[in-house]
Amino acid sequence: MSNDTHTIYLLSKPFQIKATQEELSNLQQTASYLDSVLRTIKQTSRKPANFENLILTAALNLADELLQIKNASQPDYQAIDDRLERLKDKMADVLVEA
Repeated sequence: MSNDTHTIYLLSKPFQIKATQEELSNLQQTASYLDSVLRTIKQTSRKPANFENLILTAALNLADELLQIKNASQPDYQAIDDRLERLKDKMADVLVEA
């Protein structure tokens, strides 16, 4: 698994990245996605932004997306505990009546 140098393009700027042949497909998909995010930010920006600001904005947007997905996929333990407590109380009521 040797690391070869591959060129990716972000906003038509070339960047040299080392990656194995196995990583290349994922690298190209990731670069393509990041390029589309950068282009969207650039098009929707009210004023011209330099490349560094575009990258920073994209990083913040992607980190926010990732955290939202991460938080949404974690179970709400408090809600589960509350539901279990209500079920326990109902079972206790049924057992007392019996």
